[in-house]
Amino acid sequence: MALLVGFAGCNSEVFVKPLKISATQVELDEETKDVSLTVSGGEWELYSVYSEDIDLLRGDWSYKYYDENGKGLSDYELGGANLKSYTFIYIYKGSGIEFWVTRRPWCEGLDISLKRYDYYKPVNLMVIVGNDYNSASVNVTLK
Repeated sequence: MALLVGFAGCNSEVFVKPLKISATQVELDEETKDVSLTVSGGEWELYSVYSEDIDLLRGDWSYKYYDENGKGLSDYELGGANLKSYTFIYIYKGSGIEFWVTRRPWCEGLDISLKRYDYYKPVNLMVIVGNDYNSASVNVTLK
């Protein structure tokens, strides 16, 4: 009986690699407007963008999938598509702030870009990526 437990414990399919982002904290401002991060540990999706400093639901936010030529895909075109092969961009515009969070195709990386910042104080965000098994986050300060 102990032998069977030992074999089951060595099954590599059972082990789940933790997701890790190449930085846990980044700061974007007039000088540093863009950051590219790597995410290791397997496939992942952009789960959430969260802030206690601003109400992200009060601004205009949108998301869209883009093909390798930069063409935005309609909901109809997305039906049945392998979404991992497309670029996914989350865009927030509001309160004098515009930022983009991009998941590159095939989970190649995560890009965060500050497009406009006219807010009166620094804003902290948390960008969360994840899969069926775990998640990882990066704290972003916009100034």
